[in-house]
Amino acid sequence: MVTLDTLRTLHQHDHKLAAYCPTCERWAVLDLERLIEQGRGEYCFVGRKPRCSYCRGQGIWQLRPPVIPPRSYGSV
Repeated sequence: MVTLDTLRTLHQHDHKLAAYCPTCERWAVLDLERLIEQGRGEYCFVGRKPRCSYCRGQGIWQLRPPVIPPRSYGSV
């Protein structure tokens, strides 16, 4: 079992983290690699609300799992 509670573990398991601001109706996908390089890899986002960089309102997290490519069944 894998616990996806820090920015580093999300990045290690190819997940993406996005935030939505209902006030601005704006989506932002976090650059996990850059945040880890800045020393924020151990930041635990669970139980915390994101804050919009434009209006400073509280947002909503969206965890995006890795995209699994479709299966190839060969030529027909």
